[in-house]
Amino acid sequence: MPLIRRPPLLPLSFRKLLRLQHGVFTLAQAARHGLTPDVVRAQVAGRRWRRAGGGVIVAHTAGLGPVAVMWVALLRCGPGAALSHQTAGYLAGLLSELPSKVHVVIPLDRRVTAPPGVVVHRTRRQPVVGGDPPRTATVETLLDLADECTDAAQVIALVTRGLQRRDLERGAVTAALVLRPRARWRGLLSDVLRVEAAGVESVLEWRFHSDVVERHGLPIPQRQHVVSGARHGERRDALFSEFAVVVELDGRLGHVGEGAFRDMRRDNAAVGRGEVVLRYGWADVAGRPCMVAAEVAATLRRQGWKGVCRPCSPGCRVR
Repeated sequence: MPLIRRPPLLPLSFRKLLRLQHGVFTLAQAARHGLTPDVVRAQVAGRRWRRAGGGVIVAHTAGLGPVAVMWVALLRCGPGAALSHQTAGYLAGLLSELPSKVHVVIPLDRRVTAPPGVVVHRTRRQPVVGGDPPRTATVETLLDLADECTDAAQVIALVTRGLQRRDLERGAVTAALVLRPRARWRGLLSDVLRVEAAGVESVLEWRFHSDVVERHGLPIPQRQHVVSGARHGERRDALFSEFAVVVELDGRLGHVGEGAFRDMRRDNAAVGRGEVVLRYGWADVAGRPCMVAAEVAATLRRQGWKGVCRPCSPGCRVR
């Protein structure tokens, strides 16, 4: 009967490493944990392990999950590599879809040939890195993704979505932006961060505040105002409390079917409190901001506002 060779018992520290890195390791790591090159070659020859290129080994022959693929990319890119951009954004919850390629950032003084399926970014900054797999901090990731946005709406959506997370504070984003004088959307980011501090929670709200209120000199409303005594923490998108005028902003979702009836009940309750309710959608705020400003101004004046709605341009409708 032939002698059956059993795989060697792996050191405990190496087994812990395999669990941490989803079964992926480098030859250098194996050596640091006491595995000789002969042991690794025997495992590969026995088809228990397989090579992933660039001195990276996978300690099984099954398919690789998404996180294991990320570990392969990181280890192949070498020291100082961290997941970044779309990949880090997905892990941080800033993006809902797993990107088709793994994005990795490395120091500027290093150059590597990008492995298949990997996008390599180089940076002169020293990004804050944490987590397993190592990845750029959420605030760094947010600004990296903003640099790759192609229009202002994408930037606003990204930042407002990111700032709704509990682990990402406006002050941290502002501080990180100071260290990026060449940020592509620096001015817009500063504006969004400033407006968000006052309670803006969506792209539509940001557009209303920027394009309708500020550009036309309207009084600044309270944003996301919690209605006292209302059920379920009811909020009003914009409340001009001194003049009892409410502006509700309807996005594309949540305002059909039961959502529409809920809006109607809230509007009726507001009228019962003596408030005037104006409701606008995306097409109004984004497509006809001057008309919206004129209507809001007229309503405010009827409610006692003494100010003047100023035109934002020579062809502004408020003239």
